[in-house]
Amino acid sequence: MSGKNGLSVKDSDPYGWQSNIYKNWSNVGFCGVLEAKPSAGKTRGACIALRSYVDVFGPSKILIVAPNNTILNQWEPYILEYELDAEYSTYLTAVKEMSRGNIPDVLILDECHSCLAPEWGKVLNYGVPHVMGLSGTPGESYRRVGPIFMSIGWDEINIAPTTIHYITFTPTDEELEKYNYWSDRADAYKKEHPNANIKNDIYLANIYFRRRGAAHRMPSRLPIALALIKHHLGERMMVFCELTKQVKDLSKLLTKYKIDHCVHITGKQELDKFRDGEKDIILSVKMVSEGFSDTNITCGIVVSSATSEKSHVQEIGRIIRPKEGKKANIYALVANGTTDDRMIKNNDFTKKDKVILEWKEWKTYIEAQTQYNQ
Repeated sequence: MSGKNGLSVKDSDPYGWQSNIYKNWSNVGFCGVLEAKPSAGKTRGACIALRSYVDVFGPSKILIVAPNNTILNQWEPYILEYELDAEYSTYLTAVKEMSRGNIPDVLILDECHSCLAPEWGKVLNYGVPHVMGLSGTPGESYRRVGPIFMSIGWDEINIAPTTIHYITFTPTDEELEKYNYWSDRADAYKKEHPNANIKNDIYLANIYFRRRGAAHRMPSRLPIALALIKHHLGERMMVFCELTKQVKDLSKLLTKYKIDHCVHITGKQELDKFRDGEKDIILSVKMVSEGFSDTNITCGIVVSSATSEKSHVQEIGRIIRPKEGKKANIYALVANGTTDDRMIKNNDFTKKDKVILEWKEWKTYIEAQTQYNQ
């Protein structure tokens, strides 16, 4: 069975943990968060739980809320499979409808960390009796939704065999000077304001923001990204950047070397070219989209490090979607002497599939491998 977006739900049997969602959800009074990594099967698992819920409580008004329509579209085949009657809505539209008195019996919050945003969080202000949040990185959303009643890690889900390569490189003296300027500013400010932190002091947060920008903008990242892209030519590839200018500069570099690609900054036209297979390489500002799914993608390149654990998990999630015979590689560029290394420390992806290698070593290895294969 498949929905209008072509997603099939009959490719595999449900996982055992999915059958336990209803029981664990009921144990927290039907108000809580299911934490599971991208590609875990949260959507299908939630529908299995909803089927049990309806069987017990009878016909119920179910509202599924998500940040965007791309994510909402993924629910359709599972709703059909489990013969559920449900409505769909984005967060802001749901807030408007509930403010008019249209209150559901059950509220499903996909990517429930979104409810931490003030406007989107209003969806929880209308006393819906039963709520289930879904997220790979729920953060403190449990404070609003309810306790985390299940937590499913990378080792418990079906993903393509994937290796994450953290490629470390040494920035130029000029690049480090620009980065360290903001580090010194932060240290001086904290000396004067010992209780300041990024959560309670806007000025300090702005200094750290500018320091991250200095790290993201390092031109040294681009030739490394180009070499990685060349190495994986012929594969379906997503390239993640944090800055629009970086995407544009990398696009110019690819054009110079006549490497066909598309660029996704805003809108969906270029994204559709990639989704439809017209282009095999897409350059994107940050992650393309939560919920974007293409099992044919085998390579991901993080040119500038994600600013949060959530972003990095979502980047990984775009690449690891399983398909028979697929092997995937994800590369993340880590600038020595910066806070990039937090991305390595904070990522709990299967340790045996994590590689940390200095750029010069990696380049020498690949060149030797290429000569051997020839």
